[in-house]
Amino acid sequence: MVKLNDLKDPDAFYVLFTGAWNLPDSDSWLRTKSRTRSKKSVKKIGGRMRKDVQYTVKKVAEAGLGLITGLGLGIDTEAIKTFLRYGDHNKIIAISPVSVDNYSDHYADSWEKRGIISRAQVEELHELLYKSIPQNRIFDSSRFRNVNQDSYYERDSKEVKIADIVFGFHLDDTGGTGDTLNKARAAGIPTYVKRYTADNEGWTGRFKADSYNLPASLKGWQNRLKGINHLVKERSQYKSN
Repeated sequence: MVKLNDLKDPDAFYVLFTGAWNLPDSDSWLRTKSRTRSKKSVKKIGGRMRKDVQYTVKKVAEAGLGLITGLGLGIDTEAIKTFLRYGDHNKIIAISPVSVDNYSDHYADSWEKRGIISRAQVEELHELLYKSIPQNRIFDSSRFRNVNQDSYYERDSKEVKIADIVFGFHLDDTGGTGDTLNKARAAGIPTYVKRYTADNEGWTGRFKADSYNLPASLKGWQNRLKGINHLVKERSQYKSN
């Protein structure tokens, strides 16, 4: 089994992308959420989130940085697909909360028996797990057999443990994304968050930095990351560690 620490190149810089597990412009989200929100405005927010993730991941990939993802169906999947297109596949670290087979089976069951997600999402996840992502870049935990809050939260801890910086795309202040962000802040990892709500068209528009305490390893990447809002600052703006 692949060991988590073996996946990280000590000389590389890794960015963790975290956020909504299912984007609000997906058919499954619109079908299962009993909300008073108009489908037009909800789809607009989902589309905006996808574009934000794609833009940010593309900049990270072009800067030669690595990607950490938790293999969720929403933000995580969008981040992986974009990084596979623009980045070095050997700089992907994908962390599953359970074994890859159990994870795939869980979402297949979510479609077949519960209708929580769509068949297209199941097929896309299967393609990523077994074909698109290099198998030696996936860390799957054997500690848990079932996909549940405990296995998800342990995955979150593993993501944060090896991340150098975190980008969060937080929809409706959900607890899962919040768990990752809180752990990152507690660990002193620079954390940048875009917050969205599926009500009307509300979203923050720019990354808000939760921390300006950038590690020395990040400062060397300054000139290569100027395309990302609020990530790159003059050194004088950062507090020394």
